[in-house]
Amino acid sequence: VNKFFYKVIFIDEVWSEFEKIYDFKREHVEKSDLENFIKKYFTEAGTELTDCDLDDWKEMPKKLMRIQDNHLRKWALELNRIWLRLCREMQPDKNPDRTSLIYVPHRFIVPGGRFREYYYWDAYWIIKGLIACEMYGFIPNGGRVYYLRRSQPPLFAGMIYEYIEATKDFEFLKTILPAVIEEFRFWQNNRTVIVKKGKYAHHLFHYNTTTNVERPESFAVDHMIGKQVPVADRRKLFQDIASAAESGWDFTSRWFRDKISGAFDFPNGVPTSLMRNSKEQWDYPNGWSPINHMIIEGLRKSDDPVSQEWAFNLASKWVLGNYMVYQKTGHMWEKVGI
Repeated sequence: VNKFFYKVIFIDEVWSEFEKIYDFKREHVEKSDLENFIKKYFTEAGTELTDCDLDDWKEMPKKLMRIQDNHLRKWALELNRIWLRLCREMQPDKNPDRTSLIYVPHRFIVPGGRFREYYYWDAYWIIKGLIACEMYGFIPNGGRVYYLRRSQPPLFAGMIYEYIEATKDFEFLKTILPAVIEEFRFWQNNRTVIVKKGKYAHHLFHYNTTTNVERPESFAVDHMIGKQVPVADRRKLFQDIASAAESGWDFTSRWFRDKISGAFDFPNGVPTSLMRNSKEQWDYPNGWSPINHMIIEGLRKSDDPVSQEWAFNLASKWVLGNYMVYQKTGHMWEKVGI
């Protein structure tokens, strides 16, 4: 009761102070007032987290040491060391009610760069990377409290598959299987659309969030976009924006137009779309690892020798393209020009 009372009093105090500097009937807030407000009531970003050690990290994982090319093997070992900079855990003495991070009791891997939280579909490739480097810790899937009303591409079952394939830990499979089933039912109950074709009705999953306000992590951008449409249409607009973000492709003009001709003709991989000059990050000229990996694996696992050859060629272009970027910049990037 005391904790609840304190929480209510604190929130009321913060809200009251905010109302003093922000009149909802106007758009302008003095920058100095806002800066002072944030300084008084908020701590520095990231202070709810602390770095942590990866106890099972190995300097020379066997799979990486099997790479025959000396330059690529050296590069892979350099990338392996980056894991040591990406481990985080939540501060145990921090009040979980005072942060937007969803509390998790275990360590986790962040994507790096400006991202301080973990992301759902990122975790699939993080798990594959950890397994390749002989680290078998399981990665939680989640993020911030303001992500609770939308998901991302449902790769949870795929994560479990990769983990079990590497560890043969079938006891863990027994404990985690109910969670896999629960997520599948979520998509069945909340993200299913019926598409009729002739006399047949097909049940398909689609991205469709229930949130209908500006995204908290991109509030200013969404707010400005919302001002371009009538007030009556804004809730639907914000729902569409959040649903597009749920796909992981935030954003791409492929939501409005699709064109695939010539997608395999680029020197460094497959672009996310062929839409030029859209200025969206999930469009040309950007290539992203998840998309290229999915295409490569789909072709590689086919029984068609031609498709398998396409997979090998595309994998070679993607790896060598990223290698060249790394040599020039010293960094791995979430997207590269293809």
